[in-house]
Amino acid sequence: MPRPRLLFAHALAAALALSFAFPALSGTALAQKPWERKGAKYRVKIDSSPQQAVIYLDSKEHGILGYTPHDTKLPKGTYKVILELPGYKPFSREVTVGRRNDPFLFVLERAPRPATLDVRASTQDDSAAGGKLTVDNVQVGTVPNSVEVAAGRHQIVVTKEGFNTYSEWVDVNEAERRTIMVILVRNAPQLGTLVITADLAPAEVWIDGQKRDDAPCIVQLPAGPHTVEVRSGTLQPFKQAVIVTAGQQTKITATLSAQIPVKGSIRVHTPGLKGAEIYVDGELKGTSPGEIGELKPGTHVIEIRAAGRKPFEREVTVKAGETTYVKADLEIIPEVKPVGRLVVKSMIPMAEVFIDGASFGQAPVTREVPPGRYIIVVQKAGFPEFRREVNLAHNQVVEVIAEMRAVGRLMVLAPPGASVLIDGQLVGRTPMSPTEVPTGDHILEIRHANYIEYRQPIKIEGGKPANFEIELKPKPTGPTPAEVAKMRLGLSSFGTRALPPGAFTADIGFGFPYLFSGRMTVGAFRAGPIAMDGGFEFRTFGQDNQFLGHARVSFLEAGPVTLGGDFAIGGGGGPDGRNSFTMQFGAGFSLHFKELATFTGRGYFDVYSDRLCAGRADSLPEDLNASRDVCRVYDAAQGVPGATAVPQKVIDDLARYTAKQGLAASWDPRDNRISGTRFLLQAALEIAASAQSNIYIIIEGAPMGSQRGSFTDLFNTIMLTRDPLFYARAGMSFKF
Repeated sequence: MPRPRLLFAHALAAALALSFAFPALSGTALAQKPWERKGAKYRVKIDSSPQQAVIYLDSKEHGILGYTPHDTKLPKGTYKVILELPGYKPFSREVTVGRRNDPFLFVLERAPRPATLDVRASTQDDSAAGGKLTVDNVQVGTVPNSVEVAAGRHQIVVTKEGFNTYSEWVDVNEAERRTIMVILVRNAPQLGTLVITADLAPAEVWIDGQKRDDAPCIVQLPAGPHTVEVRSGTLQPFKQAVIVTAGQQTKITATLSAQIPVKGSIRVHTPGLKGAEIYVDGELKGTSPGEIGELKPGTHVIEIRAAGRKPFEREVTVKAGETTYVKADLEIIPEVKPVGRLVVKSMIPMAEVFIDGASFGQAPVTREVPPGRYIIVVQKAGFPEFRREVNLAHNQVVEVIAEMRAVGRLMVLAPPGASVLIDGQLVGRTPMSPTEVPTGDHILEIRHANYIEYRQPIKIEGGKPANFEIELKPKPTGPTPAEVAKMRLGLSSFGTRALPPGAFTADIGFGFPYLFSGRMTVGAFRAGPIAMDGGFEFRTFGQDNQFLGHARVSFLEAGPVTLGGDFAIGGGGGPDGRNSFTMQFGAGFSLHFKELATFTGRGYFDVYSDRLCAGRADSLPEDLNASRDVCRVYDAAQGVPGATAVPQKVIDDLARYTAKQGLAASWDPRDNRISGTRFLLQAALEIAASAQSNIYIIIEGAPMGSQRGSFTDLFNTIMLTRDPLFYARAGMSFKF
């Protein structure tokens, strides 16, 4: 016969191996392709509008399932359908396959149509021709070029050696074609150097009418002719024309000591205009009419500016002690109104064009209008109205092409108040009177809060009525299949949340002290936050087999936390007339990690009463107590006829147990039951392996309790020498 410790070790190793092997087996199943799942397969039809979309299931990594419309067979379960079709947005949706499946019909949404940027060199200046073209920091070729872009704001950059970089931001609408004319400006010329000195200080250096620095100074200038002027106080300035050579140095010495200080003035008159600004050599001096005095003799540039008038500019020679008169007639600047161009075309001949409600005749229509927002409407009998809102900028050309299709008349009869949708767009409510719908293939949808959604492909022919009388099916009551699957995934056998009415779990486990346990639980009722379930449990370690009934009540649920209590009662027995009774009651809390896992902390009282030896040997068959020496200790000690000797170790072990439990030394296990009450703390972790099963681990102990006799090898050979006061078990739960 195996030793007790070795038998327990084998059982515990088997339980742990099962708990670790199950996730690995689950991972293997999850790696299968969706259509390779185990189970009976059911016919499924997947279709789309428009058709010929590529079909994937769950993930594109599994490969292409087919093209819409597609008939296939799939096992029962939930799948993610992924559809892709060029020119349309990617589409995905979860569906549930069961015994009876209506065709799955999906309407694909058309992807936005790109706009076109047509970048060209100006017809008057081809400097941009051949330049590198970059759109939104991506090089796309050279000028001229046409580039497709998404509707919105984009940056256009043109670069060319020897020219400055051209950059512009443009806003384009969907399907718009925008033409951009580009002119490049050549780079600045090469530089030379002027070294300027003067025989008086301070002396200001002016070059080409702009002040630079005080002499002496060194100035870099573009190669070419320049005018150098050196001024000192009221002395007549020194002037000299000079030609700067690229890469070379030119020296100029200004002689000012011989100049005579003189002053003159300029009087300005602007007929029919007052308040014009007067600038002398680029500096504001006053307003007209007026006199500007204290001017150095020589040539000055006078400029007169006024809002709405062309500027007046002239060189005036000021003589010492004289006043120079200037008459300035400032021309009025003609008002130039900003304008843009609207071009409206139609794919259907003889369609009428309306701009902001006014008719402009039949398409095509070209109109120059002020910048702003316009509503374009194109109409023709037998075709749906085309409407587009555009924003027009100054000098911008916006081309609108009206895409119109012939229409038929659709009438739908169904339960009142149902929404009627064509290709996902609401067109009316039932009963729907004849309504214009574009010709061609469409998906007709009928939606009502109290009925199952109805879908049907239809064909509309131009000028012909299409009448449909549709009987909708009422929506079934109760949760949807997806809600049922989610609820089942989160079921817990050992937490404080009671099962919903009708839900059922079955558990098997292995551990210590009960080597095997089996348990069934079914939901009983729910009233608001109060819920209750109950069931039966069987547990055994070979020498004690027990049956228990249990009940669980959950009375508070706040977010991920549930509070509840539980109660269990039962008993059993074993060989040699043994029997046991157990009653447990306690309370605890559970933390729910969505539907993936549940952690439970629980405290409970265990009230027990065990009879581990039969009656006295003198009133029972001789071999009834033969299985345990401890049951014969007092027979041997008191000289009962037929009693056999008992090993001293058994006598010593019983003495230690009775002393530990506070029992009298004469306590006889044949006449007295072993009873007591212990408080235990328990921690349980349940992990959802799938919607049908959980893996659980339970650890508990009686940190301040006394040993239970039936959990020691004094009374049961399969147990350890001492009750460790620490127990564990692991196993699986099956959810229904």
